[in-house]
Amino acid sequence: MDRAPRDREAPLRVSARDRILQSAASLFAGGRIRTTGVDSLIARADVAKATFYRHFPSKDDVVAAWLRTPEARWLDAVADELEGAPALGRLVDFWGAMGRRAEKEGFQGCPFLNTLGEIRDPDHPAYPEVSSFIGEVEAYLSSAALEAGIDDAPSMGRQLRFLAMGTWLAIVFEASTDPAVTARRMALEMLAARLGTTPDDVEHRVAAA
Repeated sequence: MDRAPRDREAPLRVSARDRILQSAASLFAGGRIRTTGVDSLIARADVAKATFYRHFPSKDDVVAAWLRTPEARWLDAVADELEGAPALGRLVDFWGAMGRRAEKEGFQGCPFLNTLGEIRDPDHPAYPEVSSFIGEVEAYLSSAALEAGIDDAPSMGRQLRFLAMGTWLAIVFEASTDPAVTARRMALEMLAARLGTTPDDVEHRVAAA
């Protein structure tokens, strides 16, 4: 009897480095970076201590690497979901995409804001990752505002970035995605004011695009 090739039967192997990062994602979630030690990461990842240090000189380097993973970088997923939509539509639907992200199993808030709540030292390897990502969120929103014809697009992007950060905190505090709905309504009002129209008209423009 013919048998399927062995590589079809064997499960995919997860590298030691990826297991460490998966463990970090689980153990760091919800603001537990300080309370998670190297030994916990090693035990959770089921790797030898020498293996851990071969990939990461310290726990601080694990934190920085974790923030570079797709699971942490929620903006990439949101941008992919909204790709192809008109700029004004992206600015309006951004908040719904955030809400859907928050509905995913295991969600415990924005990894970057959680990290910032625990790490304030600019010399920490994770700090530049947090700073850069927050800048990316603002740049994404500013770019969409510019494309949508919003006056002073950088200012609009900055205001919407503030709204996004507050939305994540409110979602965690209220244990609900309702803040994303409120944020969408606030964004509509802000966009309408810049465009010299009404929130209903902005809704109509987005629906008609």
